[in-house]
Amino acid sequence: MSLVEVTDLTVGFGSLRAVDGLSFRLDQGAALALVGESGSGKSTVASALLGLHRGTGARVGGSVEVAAILQIGGRADGRAERTPLAAWVLRVQGNLSLVALALSILLVWQDLAWALPGLWLLLLGHSLYLLGGLAFPPMRTCGAVFQAGGVLALWPRLDPLWAFAAATAAGNLWMALQVWRLRREAPPSRPTSRSPSR
Repeated sequence: MSLVEVTDLTVGFGSLRAVDGLSFRLDQGAALALVGESGSGKSTVASALLGLHRGTGARVGGSVEVAAILQIGGRADGRAERTPLAAWVLRVQGNLSLVALALSILLVWQDLAWALPGLWLLLLGHSLYLLGGLAFPPMRTCGAVFQAGGVLALWPRLDPLWAFAAATAAGNLWMALQVWRLRREAPPSRPTSRSPSR
């Protein structure tokens, strides 16, 4: 399964073309390194992949497909092209983020900031649970752990920060264990040929 696939990525600043037609594919369990001299475009590529050039005047083209959910710059005008699944995920997540922000402001305004860890655990757990069904199934368990921690953080007479710490530690430990297990079970990567150094 391809985690990231970049096709003909271009990044330009005015008349300067910092990245010109870069293509690569990163498969699950594989590693990739961008190597080059200072000023060769490594950071520019990373920024383009993360979408950090938006609003800077940079011209970004080509396409980036991340876990088969979102394609960035796939249209002729360089704007994001969303698959139906990506559109749904981004719409739901965007709305949840706005709701979380509004609720956080309301809780602080009402002097109920103690409820923030529970709120954020519930929302983050919900997101991880949903995305686990699309990308990496162990995320569902991590999301359920976060949601249980959110309920405990809102429980009377329990310290919300301790519930937050315990839930995030347990959820993150679960994810780390599952990633380690997946890497251990993955077939070994093909060795690269190198000339012996003398």
